[in-house]
Amino acid sequence: MKRAIIVTTGALLLAVILGLESCRTAKDLADKDPSMSYTAGKGLYEALLAEIPDYDKVSIKCLFTLGNLSSRAQVRMIKGEFVQVSFMPVLGIEMLRLMLTPDSIYVMDRLNGIAAVEAVSALSQKIPGGAGIPQIQSLLLGAPFKLSGNNITENDYDKFRWSTDGDKTVLHTPYGKYPELKFTVGKDADLAQTHLSDGEGNTLISTYSMRKKAKTGGSVPGEVSITISLPGKYFAVKAGMNEITYDWEKTFEPDTAISKRYTRISFDDFIKTYIK
Repeated sequence: MKRAIIVTTGALLLAVILGLESCRTAKDLADKDPSMSYTAGKGLYEALLAEIPDYDKVSIKCLFTLGNLSSRAQVRMIKGEFVQVSFMPVLGIEMLRLMLTPDSIYVMDRLNGIAAVEAVSALSQKIPGGAGIPQIQSLLLGAPFKLSGNNITENDYDKFRWSTDGDKTVLHTPYGKYPELKFTVGKDADLAQTHLSDGEGNTLISTYSMRKKAKTGGSVPGEVSITISLPGKYFAVKAGMNEITYDWEKTFEPDTAISKRYTRISFDDFIKTYIK
């Protein structure tokens, strides 16, 4: 169970790193005109942004699933600053913790006393791109985002194109330019799906359902389905977040200190320990 969780967490992290804030040159192909008028598209865009929850801190509890396996999990986030994911597969006991700050990635195997810390800048030298906290938080909250920088705003409207797909509308970056980002939006301006691809076989699809209103305004998903496809046999996984509950503005302080009882190893060695 622990190995499966670590593989999935690593796959999700690598998918985000590969796609978000990609620094490689976009492939310029012929762009197409959007099928929706500028005025109609902008109205829906503004309604979509209005559904993004307004928060400073949030604690999320859910049932994390991977195939037939499941584990209780808790996600704690400070907007734009910090993400912590804890997995508790047995009796609520935390076995694995992943933390992300603007500068570093922390992974702690609490059962076996092993920990690894990697600078985001060092990881970016190995894989094109860099992990972005605003983008990861938006993925978890079922909100739209842009590929780099801070949270999406009304001023970013002209960076996207619009098309229709049945009774849904698709907001996407220009056709033929990679990384390619698509948001499928329902008639009530609820985000139904996020699709991210780099054109080289790296794909992340997050589908959101059972949306509900957030206490801080906007809406959030009650269920999240995640499909990740990356080159290599270990990185083709399907996961889900179910039975999601949100505790808005819950007070907590990030703690990235690693006790001396942990054996410190490199990030690469940590991954190799569990992905064999």
